[in-house]
Amino acid sequence: VDPVLQLLSMTQDQVSTELQDIAGSTCSDVVSTMLPVNRFVNTITQAGVFGSAFSVSNCSALASLCSTWTLWRSLCPNTCGCNTLEAPFLALTGPTDGCPAACAEDSNIESELASLPCTEKDPIELNTTEEWYSYANQLGTKLDQILKDYPTEKALLCNASAGNCTRVFLELGCGVVDAWSDATKAMVGKSYDVCAGSYMGKILEARPLAHICPISCNCTGAGTPYAYCPGQCNASSIV
Repeated sequence: VDPVLQLLSMTQDQVSTELQDIAGSTCSDVVSTMLPVNRFVNTITQAGVFGSAFSVSNCSALASLCSTWTLWRSLCPNTCGCNTLEAPFLALTGPTDGCPAACAEDSNIESELASLPCTEKDPIELNTTEEWYSYANQLGTKLDQILKDYPTEKALLCNASAGNCTRVFLELGCGVVDAWSDATKAMVGKSYDVCAGSYMGKILEARPLAHICPISCNCTGAGTPYAYCPGQCNASSIV
């Protein structure tokens, strides 16, 4: 059986890892290097599923669709931003959202962290940055999907912003670190840690916030466990 066809029976997190294994890589775009994958992608894009029909030879043609379908992130992790803290500022980087797990340990992220200052913006300043606005919208949209049938739980997590989960991040800024810990403890009896990327356990794993909120995440303290602390903080930063 064609190993690429076998992917159709796998879960999203399995697909993201298996594609890289087949390609012999860990966090690389595979559309241009795997002919069966290229054929599959072109079957979809030439059918006009995403608007006008178009052909695809490499991942650059799919860059605008990275937020549309998690499969694109599995096929194009480099192009979609799975292995960078910079643009396109991807927040949903967990395997269940398409990014291969190995991308979180990519040397590119290690290099970017090394140059980051150990400073933190207040909510007003954060909201002027493309990075935070993008994160807030991605996480808010995902939470709306996860919690659509759980109004009580959504009220606990997002009621501070009238049930708008995106606004929770925009209004609180790095204050979401403590607020999220308190809200999840009230909801399930356990605090989830956004500094480490654990928003709702396996249900929602996303980009850790330690590199954006190093002060709130105690990156200057001794023995911090956070891999995404900026390299210029006193705490060690190991990816």
